[in-house]
Amino acid sequence: MRPDILSARTVVFVNIAHAFDHFILLIYPTAVIAIAAQQGLDYGSLINLATGAFVAFGLFSLPMGWIADHVGRRNMLAVFFLGYGASCAGMALAATPTALAGGLLVVGIFSAIYHPIGSAMLVSHARQLGRDLGWNGVWGNLGAASASAVTALLAAALGWRSLATVVFVFGALTQLLMGRLIDRYSLPSIFVGLAALQPVGLAVAAASTGVPLLIGLFIITSAIYGQVVINDAMVARYVPAHYRAKAYSVRYFLGFTASGFAAPMIALLYARGNFPVVLGTTAVFGGAVVLCAIAFKLLSSDQTLPSTVAAE
Repeated sequence: MRPDILSARTVVFVNIAHAFDHFILLIYPTAVIAIAAQQGLDYGSLINLATGAFVAFGLFSLPMGWIADHVGRRNMLAVFFLGYGASCAGMALAATPTALAGGLLVVGIFSAIYHPIGSAMLVSHARQLGRDLGWNGVWGNLGAASASAVTALLAAALGWRSLATVVFVFGALTQLLMGRLIDRYSLPSIFVGLAALQPVGLAVAAASTGVPLLIGLFIITSAIYGQVVINDAMVARYVPAHYRAKAYSVRYFLGFTASGFAAPMIALLYARGNFPVVLGTTAVFGGAVVLCAIAFKLLSSDQTLPSTVAAE
């Protein structure tokens, strides 16, 4: 098979895997809101069951790059799909909170395979780095958007869920825009701009309801999802090809493991003052991200327009 055809097919396959990764992982966090309302159960206790899944999502990202160097990246993606199918079947049989938490943990473990492996494969076969990273982000976040939409349809409910889906789709389209910008402007400058949007959007969402709240959520989602593309591009641009799988493993280990503690933190903050307290506290963390982005720009010597990374 010609190398260019192989690269094109690999990029498509990796994009589909990205959509599945976010789709499966985000079904429960969407469903838990409906479960709590319909069954009269405590939202905080139910969302806590997902802690293991999100911690595993980050924790197990670390060894995946090293494993892939020994068994092959394509083989690891095969394990990703097979493991996802088996773990979802197990989830369907869960009848107790303990079994549900255990099933979510296994789902998180297999979810951890995609990002370090898929990202390394993508940048190795990318013809135009920013464009391909942007489209990959769109696929991933369309998977996330579909999770809320499909879960809502299966639960035969409407309302806050067509809004949740729109927010996720808006974030996905922002990633496509980021891909275009990466091919034209310096990464540190884009990073600072996106980081600055996070605390603004969070502050608006925390202090408002109705349409202003929705606008704040649009800003938050766009900033966060756009930053994912920027961070992946940083690894692709500044890390040698033979170290990328390991670098992505470390990146997603740190990022997803930290985010894994979001579920218990949300439960704790929600008990203190509902979602305004949750969003207000998150805005403080967003401010810290802004300071880190500014520091990165000041320390970076990348002041020229970036060049694309050729497929290998």
